[in-house]
Amino acid sequence: MKINKLSISKCGCSSCSTGTYSGSGASSCYNCGPGKYSNETQNIACSSCLAGTYSTLGSISCTDCPAGRYQQNEGQQSCEICQPGTYSTGKSISCTDCPAGRYQPNSERS
Repeated sequence: MKINKLSISKCGCSSCSTGTYSGSGASSCYNCGPGKYSNETQNIACSSCLAGTYSTLGSISCTDCPAGRYQQNEGQQSCEICQPGTYSTGKSISCTDCPAGRYQPNSERS
């Protein structure tokens, strides 16, 4: 069924704001869950953050994992820490081993 935008604007229903969503017949909007986001109004669902990024509750966008951290899965609320002997440069999906002849004694390094 095609929905006429004019009829929606006259229905008296409010639009869900960014960072939220609702289904048909909803009496309120719901925050996007951790690992998801909504950057437009009137969303019926939230999108998952890509690997290498994360988000918290009610986000309007995903945040890149900082250097020294990574996230290999989609839809996550935090990034993992790179362990000693490895590093990452940011928005990483994994940590990289230090090359031969170099070392990294600390965790969470870029």
